Amino acid sequence: MRRTLQPTLAAQVVQLIQDGTSMRAVARRFAVSDNARPHVARVCQQFLQDEGIEAMDWPAHSPDLNPIEHIWDIMSRTINQRHVAPQTLQELEDALVQILGCVAKGSLGPVLKVLNCTEQKIFALKVLPKGEILRRNTLKQCKEEVSIQRQVKHPFIQCLGESWQGQRHLFIMCNYCSYGDLYSLWMSAKHIDEDTIRLFAAELVSVLAYLHDLGIIHRDVKMENILLDERGHLKLSDFGLSRHLAIGERACTICGTLHYMGKERTD
Repeated sequence: MRRTLQPTLAAQVVQLIQDGTSMRAVARRFAVSDNARPHVARVCQQFLQDEGIEAMDWPAHSPDLNPIEHIWDIMSRTINQRHVAPQTLQELEDALVQILGCVAKGSLGPVLKVLNCTEQKIFALKVLPKGEILRRNTLKQCKEEVSIQRQVKHPFIQCLGESWQGQRHLFIMCNYCSYGDLYSLWMSAKHIDEDTIRLFAAELVSVLAYLHDLGIIHRDVKMENILLDERGHLKLSDFGLSRHLAIGERACTICGTLHYMGKERTD
């Protein structure tokens, strides 16, 4: 029985890692019996053996990790690095940045969870391939995204960190919000109490009013772009489609996310 269970569990564990799921969340998901956690640990250990990785030679990111979480940490980093091009890995290594996971997949490139080795701090890093930027003629928009995020400062906006370019990519680093986004909260909770909804609405109106006072339109406000910090407050993110308009100027481009557009705009 165990031989037939193990490959299925391994495939599920690898998929959860690619989705950025934590070890504790996986343990809860497979907690159908007291033996669930050892099963996950065996899958991780087998993976390390197959990859030829010695767990003792790979330092953990946190001294608080227990042995099983340490193995999960190694496995996560190994799998996530497979989905990043070797050139990108080299550019990040040159910038003293280490990949910890993949947060999301944007229209141009991935958003990675990374460790800034100089500051020993975790950030979200947007990776934009230069070739794709030129192909889509979006260089001006990328520059405006960074310019806008540099000038805004609000408690409910995801803060911009460093931004730089490598040989093949542009990199935009922002604060990492470990509690996910509003869409994930909605999907997992199924029900959010009315007082919490009122608070979210007030915070979102506050940040949009702030941006509009500065002449900035976001143009892609959706639950996936509204992150949650450790205190449960909103952080508006992803200014990739945003514009800074002068008084009286108008933007006529149809943009945003198709699923959130009104039917009259897509017909």
